[in-house]
Amino acid sequence: MALLTLALVAWQHWGMNLSLPISSLEGSLGWVEDDSPEKGNSIVDYQQNDAYHMQCEIRSAITYPYCNLFTALNREERGIDLSQYKTLHLDLAHQSSTRDSLRVYLNHFFRPEEQVWFPYKSNQQVINPREGRHTYTLELDEFYVPAWWVYASDLPPEQTKPQLTNVRHMVLSTGDSSIPREVSVILHSAELRGKWLSANQLYRGLLWAWMLLSLVYFSYRAIQYSRQAKSKSAEAEQLRSLNRLLDLKSQRFKKMAIHDNLTGLYNRAGMRTHLKEAVADYNTKQTPFSVLMLDLDHFKHINDTYGHEEGDRILKEFARVVSDRCRDSDVPARWGGEEFVVLCKNSPAKAAEVLAEDLCRGIREAGLGRDHPVTCSIGVAEARNNDGKDVAALFRRADEALYRAKNTGRNRVAVD
Repeated sequence: MALLTLALVAWQHWGMNLSLPISSLEGSLGWVEDDSPEKGNSIVDYQQNDAYHMQCEIRSAITYPYCNLFTALNREERGIDLSQYKTLHLDLAHQSSTRDSLRVYLNHFFRPEEQVWFPYKSNQQVINPREGRHTYTLELDEFYVPAWWVYASDLPPEQTKPQLTNVRHMVLSTGDSSIPREVSVILHSAELRGKWLSANQLYRGLLWAWMLLSLVYFSYRAIQYSRQAKSKSAEAEQLRSLNRLLDLKSQRFKKMAIHDNLTGLYNRAGMRTHLKEAVADYNTKQTPFSVLMLDLDHFKHINDTYGHEEGDRILKEFARVVSDRCRDSDVPARWGGEEFVVLCKNSPAKAAEVLAEDLCRGIREAGLGRDHPVTCSIGVAEARNNDGKDVAALFRRADEALYRAKNTGRNRVAVD
């Protein structure tokens, strides 16, 4: 059962892939529309060879002029349930005479039994495309129903949530700016990716299997123990074995409780013991100590642009670089999200600042981003006055220094 579990988890992680390509080479149809049905004056032109090409001239005859590029998800234009898909990958080229956003729609078409005021429900995400050809990855669980649809539908809140169980086509629409402009959108290809069996489904199934196996196993053991009840020595040995197993699990749980699962660094609970030691030395021996607050610059942009998997990889690499450059007396920890803390024992602010500058430079030179820069900002504060009694004040000062580093350009160190 253990081997089967490992095999299924590995298969789900590295295989079991489900994909739905969308391209003219696959025979998926494409077409365009402009705002003329709503009495607009925008003009759209369409070409299709090995890509879907929309050339649009936006004219401000109406409040929200637009051009739409449609691509069918399959040749038959039938609805597809996207519940098993996780991400939408777009390979497109975008140009605009003025800065413009790009709206991506996956429209859920209502079946006759659920028909409402409009034939489909709009599920939308908005991206800020860069000039030229680039790839974009959108998480399907981050699509949302736009406010105009919610307002116009006048449905109960539970019926206005995103729905992707009967999607016929994808729509790329120009942004909601009313500024006249010329926009070119070339969709080279798109692909929906997911798993034949989601991780949650697999883990739930394995959990039930293990529970059933455990029930059978422990039932068998209970019968076996009842037959051996007359043998006190055997029973005592069984109890000793069980105690050893519980002790190992207790040690494991203690370690898990004070370490961050992703980076392996201490978490807040793990840092607490070291802080108590530093405060005790400060109060009794006047031994100085300092705190560094580190924060990755523009980390939300990295997650939004390159995906959370890339963000997790950068967090782990960031933690490795920090841990490698810290001294033996320093205690690094993940404080939460992209924020980290280093406790510098026996270090005044000057010594801590030297370490902070080294960390800032080390992160900048490590090249953690594969095709984008990754830097950090650091705030430094030394324990003083009543900080031995109020550690929160020390952290507030370090946090204020961090925000000063952020507000003065990032990728730098600020000292309280």
